[in-house]
Amino acid sequence: MRHWLPLWLALLLTALAACAPAAERAAAPASPAAAPAAGGAATASPADDRPRAVPLHPPQRVRLANVGLAAQAPTFLALEQGYFRELGIEIEIVNLNSTAEIVALLSSDQLDVGFGAIAPQLFNAVARGVGIRLVADHGSNLPGRSTPSLTIRSDLLAQHPWTGYSDLRGLKVAVQQLGTLTEYYLELMLQRGGLTRDDVEIVALPFPDMNLALANKALDAAINNEPWATQLEQAGVLRKIVYTDDVDPGGHVAGILYSETFARNTPAARNWMVAYLRGIRDYWDAYDGRLDFQRVIDVLQKYTPLKDAALICKIPPTGQNPAGYLDPARLAAYQDWFVERGLVTRRADISQVLDQSFLDYANAVLGPYQPVEHPRRPSC
Repeated sequence: MRHWLPLWLALLLTALAACAPAAERAAAPASPAAAPAAGGAATASPADDRPRAVPLHPPQRVRLANVGLAAQAPTFLALEQGYFRELGIEIEIVNLNSTAEIVALLSSDQLDVGFGAIAPQLFNAVARGVGIRLVADHGSNLPGRSTPSLTIRSDLLAQHPWTGYSDLRGLKVAVQQLGTLTEYYLELMLQRGGLTRDDVEIVALPFPDMNLALANKALDAAINNEPWATQLEQAGVLRKIVYTDDVDPGGHVAGILYSETFARNTPAARNWMVAYLRGIRDYWDAYDGRLDFQRVIDVLQKYTPLKDAALICKIPPTGQNPAGYLDPARLAAYQDWFVERGLVTRRADISQVLDQSFLDYANAVLGPYQPVEHPRRPSC
């Protein structure tokens, strides 16, 4: 199976930020494209009394991190649909090799907007006074829109069909990295099955390596991600048993980050958020049949290593709240888990980590999102 390895390496960046509704749900008009143009300064809209944003004059440059992740599709949609430009924002894409650089670039004012996993590094950075703000959702465990999944080899399931989480006993299970939310999800699954960590063998492997190991029968199961899980399921190597929204419904995986300097530029920071939410709402509409799904295929083919349209159609959408909100209580619970394991040594004040004021503004401008009444997933 070693001839698959280049495919895994080429697609590594596409799944690292993927993954039941966030605590607060404000939402957008039936079609985001019909929303009023949004900006930093707002005036009352005579039609509906919602604030109407004003584009920036002159336009301002905003430096945006791009790591080629499929989870960035909503941002790419907003860019390609011209939502940022309408609001006086000129996006400068800063291409990076990994998300590891983003916090350092934000804190040194070499980047304005980025994103990152809900991980110990985020809480440690805020506790140290690093100038970043967590401002919006960039991936959550929304029902039907969660990408991380528990996968088990098909040959094992043929011998012992799945009956519940207690079936994990005795298996060799991979997570992407110890001390991350993928390990947290596995612990929740073990608890559901009345098991402990001692009942399984846990190994840490990057997604490309874990999927190669599953194909070679060196692993039994994994907390997996896309596009690998779908590819190997189609090849008959494994089966997706359950998505992580089953054990962490409404939980958060990643968030949008602002530099402190950009966050203080209120008009630009508000405008950026309005355009971003419009991109998320377009993304939902495209997956649910209100908009042409081809636009999602186009942006992923343009900005990420994913080029196979048929595969893009089969991969579940990344869960991003169309109102953008994150639940402070969940963030606190994640931090507690990290603290218990010594991964966060100085507890951060969640109110200093999370700033949702830009979302409050953007949702006031856009109004509540109206989901598709009878959604239909793309068939292409």
